[in-house]
Amino acid sequence: MFQDIGVKFNYIPGADRYKWVRYNVTDGYEDASGTSYTTSSKIYSLRIGKLYRIHAYAVDENNRVLAVSAPVEIRGEKGWDTVINFWLK
Repeated sequence: MFQDIGVKFNYIPGADRYKWVRYNVTDGYEDASGTSYTTSSKIYSLRIGKLYRIHAYAVDENNRVLAVSAPVEIRGEKGWDTVINFWLK
């Protein structure tokens, strides 16, 4: 069983895209990453019962990091419609 979650990023001037990295805390490895060209996206397939740590960052067109978020921990839960708001600074 899996859970999908929504993610939102605050707007960062000069950002070309927003990236996120997901680390599976339960099993001890980075298991996914993604890119969004808007301030919202989806992260798919969090395994129910597993604990994850996700952090996000904004980059410019030259791939320079402009802002980062604090990590957010979330456990995959059946039936939850979850949205994480990342505050990039």
